[in-house]
Amino acid sequence: MDDDMRELYLKEATLPERDEMASYFRVKEKHGERPEAKHVIACSLYWKHAWLAHGDFPVPTRELMKTAEKNDLMKRGLEPWSHYVLPLLRGAAAMRLSRPDIAFRIYLAQDLSFLIPDLLEVGCEIYVMEHNSLSHNPGAMWRLLALEETERLVTITDSDRAGNVLSDCERTESLSNLGLGHWRIPYFAHDVESEYHYSKWNKRSIGYRPIMMCQMGSRVPIPAQRLMEACIWNTKRGNLNPEVLLPGCNNVLPVYGFVWPDYGYDEWFALTSLYPRIAVNGLLTFVAIGANAPMFSLDIEYVTWANPQSEMVYFGKVGGCCP
Repeated sequence: MDDDMRELYLKEATLPERDEMASYFRVKEKHGERPEAKHVIACSLYWKHAWLAHGDFPVPTRELMKTAEKNDLMKRGLEPWSHYVLPLLRGAAAMRLSRPDIAFRIYLAQDLSFLIPDLLEVGCEIYVMEHNSLSHNPGAMWRLLALEETERLVTITDSDRAGNVLSDCERTESLSNLGLGHWRIPYFAHDVESEYHYSKWNKRSIGYRPIMMCQMGSRVPIPAQRLMEACIWNTKRGNLNPEVLLPGCNNVLPVYGFVWPDYGYDEWFALTSLYPRIAVNGLLTFVAIGANAPMFSLDIEYVTWANPQSEMVYFGKVGGCCP
């Protein structure tokens, strides 16, 4: 999404459209704020199906989240309390002990407000949203609002990675010494089957992502909300091309995750709207040893052209994921 598309949204979106876009990201209330913290971990917490076509869950309660498997209320086969809520509570509590100088901020769906006491008990900042999310999004995108913070470091994570986020915070803290604006880990997914998303193509889609949304950090502010609003609006208008023709390939293929508000759209936003802009500020790229994809070479060529100070570091072992 180039600047012309962003300006098109500002100029042509109607007031009802602008209000709809903004409603996805409005914060209703804040609890446990930590204004003294110079580093923020940002995480979203909501309970929705990954794909809009799968419908909605009942109104959430603590008991329903704990008995989701028994009641056939699983999201992507994952039980919400044990897979999302408990790791978040335990991880936040551990971070409060090991790094009390870092604020752990939760962008919380309004219908999960019953979790506020639990989150406050482990020291979280809580931003209660006006929205409950439609499906995987906009909920997955809420955490990116933290990228607008000025004079603060920001580390983005998933609730189920809360217990492993300390090393990611250290990556964010290394940016100042390197003179770079952001770090990221690319997502080397295999091409994704078209079961849910791409029946009109009836073919596989391109799954490589330059940014894995659960592992990135920033020290340079980004106007995230305006970019997210513009991206959603342009997506709904059909202004963003979701197809790609790779060199040496005769087939036009869809890029994974472009369907709003389904699973993967947060990374579609990162691909089209965030990645080109943060590359200019300098990127520190962490790459798992043995990972490769046809698009990776082009990715590195682009970021080192956008900012020649950008660096790449290999880590882990062959087959590793989410270090």
